[in-house]
Formats: sequence, C-alpha cells, structure tokens
Amino acid sequence: MKKTFVLAVLMVPFFPFFLGCGSKAPEGFPKVYPTTVIVEQDGIPVNGALVYLSGTGHYPSSGETDATGRAVIGTKSPHYSAKGAPIGQYSVYLSKEPELPSKVSDEERDKMEPAQIREYTLKLRQERANTKRPLPEILEDKNRTPLTIEVTEKGGELKINISDHTKN
Repeated sequence: MKKTFVLAVLMVPFFPFFLGCGSKAPEGFPKVYPTTVIVEQDGIPVNGALVYLSGTGHYPSSGETDATGRAVIGTKSPHYSAKGAPIGQYSVYLSKEPELPSKVSDEERDKMEPAQIREYTLKLRQERANTKRPLPEILEDKNRTPLTIEVTEKGGELKINISDHTKN
C-alpha cells in the first residue's frame, strides 16, 4: 500500500503530459481536410491496398483500403497524426502485396527457429519475385502514375477503377 501511494504521488506531475499526449498538432503542421480514395476493380472493392498521396508537403499522407475499397487518408508527423490531407494537388499511387501461398501469421513466424526464419524469408522472396502484382504496375509507380487528386477546403475524393489502367 505504501509503495502504491508513493508511486501515485510521483506520477502526479506527469498526468498533464499523459492527458494531452498527441492531442495538439505540432508547430507548422498543416490544416487537413477529409480525404478518401476508393479503389475498385470492375465494381468490386479492393481490400488492403495502400494509398499514397505525393505532393509538395513535408508530411506524408496515406491510407489503407478496407473491405469496401475505401481508404480514409491521414497525414502524419513523427508524434502526431490527423485524418485528412492538406489543401493541394497530389499524385496518387498505390501498393498491394500479392497473396503468397507460404505466408504465415506473425504468431507462427515468432515460433520459428532462426534457421527456419531464414528459409521462410528466402521462400517468400522467391514467391514474391514469381507472383504477379495484384495492381497495374503504372499505378504502383510514384513517378508514372496517371492518378491525381485535388484536396480543397471541402476535402477530396477519388474513385479508381484499376481495370481502367490494365493493359489488354
């Protein structure tokens, strides 16, 4: 009981730090506006695609699509994040890892011995090299993507049908 009381008394000066942690934007962090990107393939939502906005800002803006194909874009600094993106014109590029037959859960991997991990990692690299990417290459290339979005004070929304960018 005495130790608990001493610990509680010692923690009191830090309560304001814990209560306000991450709640205030750092100096220079831009105002952000609601931004979403919807990724589909012929009307079917694409789940698990990473969506990146590339512009002139110093803070990265990105999101990941959910089961409905919708990515809510967030902007991050090392110790702060906010939902939305700053006003501006952005190139949009995507990334999605292919489904690999040998991939195991993190829990299963954590149970492996070092030699098994090396073998597993090598096998995944080989599978990744021999597996077709699920998204068109041009949409995964930051410098070649034809996709753009403009974020205004009203926010921004972009709907992408990846089939429109697949070579036949």
